Amino acid sequence: MISKEKQIRNRLDEKIPLSRVQKRRLGGIIAVLSGREPVEEVSADLLSRGFIKPAPQSYIVTNDGLREKDRLSTLAGIYVQKSESD
Repeated sequence: MISKEKQIRNRLDEKIPLSRVQKRRLGGIIAVLSGREPVEEVSADLLSRGFIKPAPQSYIVTNDGLREKDRLSTLAGIYVQKSESD
């Protein structure tokens, strides 16, 4: 018998056409935007790619990170409304 959590994860994997790495990266950027700190492995990846940078007691998302969030969200089928300045 498959656990409820695994069933939900399997359904999400079928519906969201991102690789595991892309999902982790998007989740990490969203975590930082939400004021949370992503797990260390994800933080290290985001830092090395310039998507986040250290700030006092946390991280902030860079412009490149915001563009990556928009790109991955679009690939996942999530509509991202652009601001007038973009």
